[in-house]
Amino acid sequence: MENQTNIVANRKEILDGVLFRKRAEYRNMENKKILGVSAQTRITGYETLSGAVKVDLRTIFRLLFREEDGSFSHDTVEIEETESVVNTKLQSTSFVCLDAVVTSTSHMGSTLQATIEVSGWFIAENEVSLLNACIPGVYCKTEPIKVESTDGICPGGLTLTYTDESRMNIKSLLDYCPKAVITNVFAGSGSYRIEGDVYIRILAQAEDGQCFSQLLTHSFSTEVAEDKISADSDIDVDVSLKSAELSLADGDKRMLICDVVLSFCGSLTKVTETETVVDAYSETNDVVIKKEEVTVNEAFCLRALREKISYKIAPNNGINELFGFLCPSIEASYSSNNGSVAIEGIIETDMLYLSAAEATVGQKAEIPFKVTLPIDYKCESKMQPKITITNITAKLRGGEVDVLVEMLITIKGISDNTLSIVSGMEMGAEKEDNDFAVSLYIVRSGETLWDVAKALNVSEDVLLGQNSDVPLPLQGGERIILYKGIQE
Repeated sequence: MENQTNIVANRKEILDGVLFRKRAEYRNMENKKILGVSAQTRITGYETLSGAVKVDLRTIFRLLFREEDGSFSHDTVEIEETESVVNTKLQSTSFVCLDAVVTSTSHMGSTLQATIEVSGWFIAENEVSLLNACIPGVYCKTEPIKVESTDGICPGGLTLTYTDESRMNIKSLLDYCPKAVITNVFAGSGSYRIEGDVYIRILAQAEDGQCFSQLLTHSFSTEVAEDKISADSDIDVDVSLKSAELSLADGDKRMLICDVVLSFCGSLTKVTETETVVDAYSETNDVVIKKEEVTVNEAFCLRALREKISYKIAPNNGINELFGFLCPSIEASYSSNNGSVAIEGIIETDMLYLSAAEATVGQKAEIPFKVTLPIDYKCESKMQPKITITNITAKLRGGEVDVLVEMLITIKGISDNTLSIVSGMEMGAEKEDNDFAVSLYIVRSGETLWDVAKALNVSEDVLLGQNSDVPLPLQGGERIILYKGIQE
């Protein structure tokens, strides 16, 4: 229709976390005792279909043993599987951004298990049709309207190589936990810039037999070309690790080489402003107005907080020496109330130590936590918290272990707005003429000149011409008189 405007109002939809349980069998040829297991998972690719997205996952289990001579050794088991995340709003052309994390690990004999959560967001195509002009013989009232539309921006990647020096000569690198976070995103003309940090916590055994942990941190920055972006664009970017390999340099037992591959995906939010018809009437006929309820994104918000969790663990059978912790996993849930969000969950990790009976023990440690964050009310419609454990340290105090977990909590939220819009109109039945030569109308509080003109079935210009002394805007209580000629 000539008097309609079609506006793109693509929506950012959150994909709620879906849990998958992965099992692997370890061929324990030497019948070694497994002290602990950690697991990390990566999304290696995905295919978007109508109603679902197929996700290719690679999960790596790292197992830890102790030999008869007191040295530690490790082995790895890798599995690859494809899983499906179902959502009826997904189309084969949908822009999708996903992440996968391990929420728990366990082992029973030679059977290894990890629970993996896949979550993220996608862009749902949406179009809004607005009426922007009247048909002949009809008076229309228009108001400005703003509609947000979200678009995916060019995904990027970054390959990094870091070198670090460990604080001790390393005999064996037992376990390591790589994490990546974004600290800043800057929009430019035709590009966007990302700044962030890579955290790698290692657990190693030194040449003298001592076990130690060390946190390696490096900052990164990169610029990604994107024609859609201008300097005032509102953008959001997520980062995930595609791979991270840590190794010792040849001939140097303190030099660590880390190869990291990062993957970025993001969204751009644009606001369209236009005029739309919100009401209409005619002097001669009833006007049939067609209205529709449409849901659009109203706002996107982001909150980030660094938090430290302290906890005490009493090891089974007493403790003589603490060796360290394997890569932790985390399972969390959230609830919002009165402008805040409460996040609580369990941090799970295998703790390795020497018991009072001089036996090497691997004990599953569960660290509960609860954090409350103030949150923008606009986030409360849909939220997706993400918790990144950047470091875990511990000290042995008597018969207990004091644990300190450092984490970065990021909450991204979307609020919805339901608009009632006029999408069309047509002339209805003819109105009956009234035979009043003079009409008196007393304005009620909150009414506008448009409301009075519609009630009296005449144009606003006619009312103003006959009531030139009426102050605008109307306050309520004004007396408006309409004189109308009567045909014989």
